Amino acid sequence: ASAVIELGLIDPAKMPGIWREIGSHDAPLEQFGSVCVRRELLTGYQWERLRNGYRNGFFYGRTKVLYQAGAGSFARVYRAIAQDNEEILAVKVLRKRFSSDEIKGELFLREGRMGLMLRHPGIVRIEEVGKEGVSSFITMEFVEGQTLRELVKIRKGLDLTCALDLAVQLIDALVYAHGEGVTHRDLKASNVLVSSKGQAKLVDFGLASFTESKSKKADEIGKLRTVEYAALEAAGGVRGDDVRSDVFFLGSLLYLIFSGRSPFSESRDRAVRADPKRYTDFEPLGRMAPHLPRDLVDVVNKMLSIKPKHRFQNVLAVQEALNPIHL
Repeated sequence: ASAVIELGLIDPAKMPGIWREIGSHDAPLEQFGSVCVRRELLTGYQWERLRNGYRNGFFYGRTKVLYQAGAGSFARVYRAIAQDNEEILAVKVLRKRFSSDEIKGELFLREGRMGLMLRHPGIVRIEEVGKEGVSSFITMEFVEGQTLRELVKIRKGLDLTCALDLAVQLIDALVYAHGEGVTHRDLKASNVLVSSKGQAKLVDFGLASFTESKSKKADEIGKLRTVEYAALEAAGGVRGDDVRSDVFFLGSLLYLIFSGRSPFSESRDRAVRADPKRYTDFEPLGRMAPHLPRDLVDVVNKMLSIKPKHRFQNVLAVQEALNPIHL
């Protein structure tokens, strides 16, 4: 009871009501927690953390954590509430084991700083980048929905109108980012969120390359890329921040959107993902989705050319090619 007040989790004015319901200050721990959760003064996540002895990880910046919404090997994501206006936000927190890893820490904070620069409906809005103790965090808008990968898997493919709408949104967002001098460098279905209202949003600019980078350290970080990008660029003989690489992997997202499956076989094997043949030996889109208009298939096929000079040279050209297509 003292801890929830000291930590700022429960308003002291709410405590008398809790004690009245319990009937005694000398109550079992679990009864106290049960009442607090039932009265919605604590979330189940907050209570579990408290009863296990934790006294941190409840607040990041101006937000209060409600519960864990997702986790990866690099960071955890929490649903949180802004203390000033009660807006629901997401907080991404770098795992503590990486707090002393300079490169991973810089990549994480870089994702946040890149996001602060970008303001577009098709890019997840970053609100705050900072540290609480040794924990680095990024506060961003909370998207109620799922990743593009999950959406396609659940629906077993999308109808043509919905698919084209998502494609147009992604292209528009990337046109904006490239116009700001930022290439994404990690375009994949799990880095696209689709809200419950059908709005597509790009996330995770941690590997993004910024053309106006000044410092040597920032420049070296900016040249980092995924195994997939490295394999593609090695095969095409281009440098590590070529916008045409984003064009190619955007094409792979459009292939997924329009056909219901990725052009590339999924694999955790680094050797498989690093093999350039993976990016040439896939079923043609026209054969996978024979119902698609020929001009639409031609646009995606051109985006997926292994030779950079045969692709669209930028995303704006992709946008202009799709504009005349009517379904």
